[in-house]
Amino acid sequence: MPKTGKRNIEHLNVRIPLAEMEILRSYCEVTQRTQSDVIREFIRSLKPTAVGTSQTNQVSHPHRANQSGN
Repeated sequence: MPKTGKRNIEHLNVRIPLAEMEILRSYCEVTQRTQSDVIREFIRSLKPTAVGTSQTNQVSHPHRANQSGN
């Protein structure tokens, strides 16, 4: 297939609490990075799991480990 010059990019809209948005903005300002760059790096840091299995909902992540449904 011929290249059309378009990059393989998806757009993502996320709703987050204002306090978390402020954390992201502050971090980006201090590190001189874009929000997209920071979020992409975080996504890349997640451990890959087997695609198409029930393991996709069981990614080991420190934030999820603290959410025991309480």
